[in-house]
Amino acid sequence: MFGAINKQQFESLELVEASSEVLKGFQSLASPLDTQIRFNIVESRNLTNQRDSLLPKLVSGEIGVRDAT
Repeated sequence: MFGAINKQQFESLELVEASSEVLKGFQSLASPLDTQIRFNIVESRNLTNQRDSLLPKLVSGEIGVRDAT
């Protein structure tokens, strides 16, 4: 677990700056993952909207399972 630090402790932390080669390597690994995450978010929202529109109709009997496809 990480506790709180004060301003003086924070300012005394040493920072390491990544080289452009390391940054490019990270970018090449992270970019496809980020793209997939964004796609999954959109897909999840679409599926949620479909569920929310179909479920009440299925429960009420307005449509049947065969009609929903």
